[in-house]
Amino acid sequence: MTGDPYAVSLRELATITRYMLGDLTPDPDRPSTPAGRPGDDGGLLDVLTAGALADDLYAAVARGDADAVERGRALEPMWPRDGSIALIGGGTTIDALTWRGRDDEAVELALRLVEHLNQRWNDYFLGGIWLATLAIGALADAAAAERLLGKDVQARVEQGDWLLDRAVTTAQRGRPRGGRLGPEGRAWLSRAHAEHARLHGRPDPERWAAATEAFAYGYRYEEARTRWRWAEALLESGDRTGATEQAARALSEAEAMGAVPLAGAVRDLARRGRLDLPGVRTDGPDVLTAREAEVLTLVAQGLSNRQIGESLFISGKTVSVHVSNLLAKLGVSGRTEAVTVAHQRGLLGR
Repeated sequence: MTGDPYAVSLRELATITRYMLGDLTPDPDRPSTPAGRPGDDGGLLDVLTAGALADDLYAAVARGDADAVERGRALEPMWPRDGSIALIGGGTTIDALTWRGRDDEAVELALRLVEHLNQRWNDYFLGGIWLATLAIGALADAAAAERLLGKDVQARVEQGDWLLDRAVTTAQRGRPRGGRLGPEGRAWLSRAHAEHARLHGRPDPERWAAATEAFAYGYRYEEARTRWRWAEALLESGDRTGATEQAARALSEAEAMGAVPLAGAVRDLARRGRLDLPGVRTDGPDVLTAREAEVLTLVAQGLSNRQIGESLFISGKTVSVHVSNLLAKLGVSGRTEAVTVAHQRGLLGR
């Protein structure tokens, strides 16, 4: 990328503004990877390019670009050059990893990024609230899947407790330019509390409602995404009417923006809860038969094929056939991944 640094900065600001307003369309004139060598000015152009590419990742992750993780990883060599590249490029990569179900990688990256920026900036840099919230969300996703398998999630809960404490402390001790935490910081802190409750296995519609309202200051994508979690919490609390209303609003916004992963997540929630949403079918080729659903439930409990067969009074060979069909329908290669994906699609816990 060439040109006046100030012009480049204005273009980056425009990119972020468009994203926050819900315009997720890519910039056709932007390259997708950072420059490989420093420019003639000693590296300024590389930093400018990397900064622009990091900003692009906000919308890329929301769109569900298949290469978002790789693009974010490619920016890591630039972290020592510019803290903003580390924060934005790293934070969006954490988000992309979480959408792909790579929760442990997301948490590891978040912790490594926080440590890097602690050393570069200070222990209470305000972007840490965002990073902590993303990490708690990844931990909550992982814990939900592991609970289905009967695993102990205490270590994840404790890590989430530490991250929430850090986010709260950062909000108290950080130094915003205006003297008080701004609307974005307050919104992410509110969502951190909601994600923390989810990590503990407690549906908390009130916290998700507060977080949704906090993002309504003008952050369209995050407002819609938080509304999806609000709908989920309402459903888990038994409020199907409220869940349907919030899910419908989240889906409408996601589809309007072209936020593919979010729209898919809302549809999965609708199938899980049998919510009546426009364009969402509760049957289809990816929906399991009654017997497959029984087998999947027992797989989630960690039973072997032999044990499943004994429980259902069928042969181990028949169980093997059902498991193979499950893996094919869910598009996965293993039993643990099948349980995770099935949970995400609403095929468990009905």
